[in-house]
Amino acid sequence: MHIGILCPLDRRLGDAVHDPIAFHIQELEIRLRDDGHRVMRIGPELLIRPGNDNGPDAAYTRLLMVLASNDIDVVHDASLSATPWPASLSLPVPSVCVTDEDGLRRGGVSMAHWAKQVDAQTGRLLWLGGLAPAHGVLAALKAARLVERPILLAGPVLDRPWFDAVVRPKMGRHAWHVGALNRSDVAALLCCSAVLIHSNTRPALLRPAVCMSVASGTPVVAARTADLAEWFHPEFGRLTDTPQPAALADAIEGVVHLSRARCVQAAEQHFSSDRQGWLARYAAALNPPAAQGDTRRRAR
Repeated sequence: MHIGILCPLDRRLGDAVHDPIAFHIQELEIRLRDDGHRVMRIGPELLIRPGNDNGPDAAYTRLLMVLASNDIDVVHDASLSATPWPASLSLPVPSVCVTDEDGLRRGGVSMAHWAKQVDAQTGRLLWLGGLAPAHGVLAALKAARLVERPILLAGPVLDRPWFDAVVRPKMGRHAWHVGALNRSDVAALLCCSAVLIHSNTRPALLRPAVCMSVASGTPVVAARTADLAEWFHPEFGRLTDTPQPAALADAIEGVVHLSRARCVQAAEQHFSSDRQGWLARYAAALNPPAAQGDTRRRAR
């Protein structure tokens, strides 16, 4: 099966560590290729041409040309409606749509890449994501000091003046910022970290850092959010009722000795079933019951 993944056209995808849609697409691509499918990412670089006509008709026409010239069987629409053409326009091939945060989570995680299950010998903590004022970085630093453990901050700095003026002076001798990392480096870092602290309570479509951590077997201490509470498994770590440093610190010592193997097993069960859900939807879109009419209509 050749699957075209339609990305948002209102922006370019960012770092998968902090961009939920980028993470969803990255992991889905890898999992589908592992299953023997061909995958093509269809983003603004293909459909939006600087200096040319980029109105609804032009972008839609380019999409039709891309689908036809690459023999796409089904479109996985992860654009979240961020396309310039009206939703009423149908595609010439079946499609399935990511319509909400549940749809993003259903993409799952490529477990074979993340699940190294290396025993953490460093005792080091990890904070992973885009560094910005509202993302809970300072709470994680203070929690690490309370439990007297070193901590790494990994991810791109999204607000450089704030980071230099507020975060860097508070890092001290036992905290380091290692910058933005590629997927392999993040996996290696997770596998030798004792606990991931996720102190970001802002609403999110998906929480890539938590997904990557539990797939790696690294337990998580996270401030409770409505979306995390829906799927966070006890084998993954602990959710605190508040993002305050004292609550995070109390939870850290309670999860350090959790079984990394059981964390991976729980993640495998959760994410593997999610993958099969997408494959079933592709099959249904390609072979709808006769009562549903023309197979070339947009499948939702």
